[in-house]
Amino acid sequence: MARGSPANQGCVSKILLNSRRPAALSRVGRALGEREGTGPQDDLLPWEQRSEGRVEGRAEGRAAMIRAPLGQRGIAVTPVFPAGLVSRALDALRAASEERILAGVSAAVSFADFLARLDDRGS
Repeated sequence: MARGSPANQGCVSKILLNSRRPAALSRVGRALGEREGTGPQDDLLPWEQRSEGRVEGRAEGRAAMIRAPLGQRGIAVTPVFPAGLVSRALDALRAASEERILAGVSAAVSFADFLARLDDRGS
């Protein structure tokens, strides 16, 4: 049978869809890592993905910490918060301590006022 024949393509599909493939790839990766003296901790992609996940999780937590109390006080928060913030406000939000955020939430009379209270660089 020729390499490009439909019968061989079916075999390739079966191999690719095989449920044991992830385990086989893991074994090959471990063997190559042992040979090269590296391990999972040397792969930067999972570390970057975990780091991004933590940053996103913190941003979601901060957004909830801000949205709920402002909403209870009748202060409208933009629906695209925090993603829709201009870079200066987003930087201020990322840099602010939880204490500063809570103080801003408590004292703010509007969402814009809250953001201004976070930005220690002034208007």
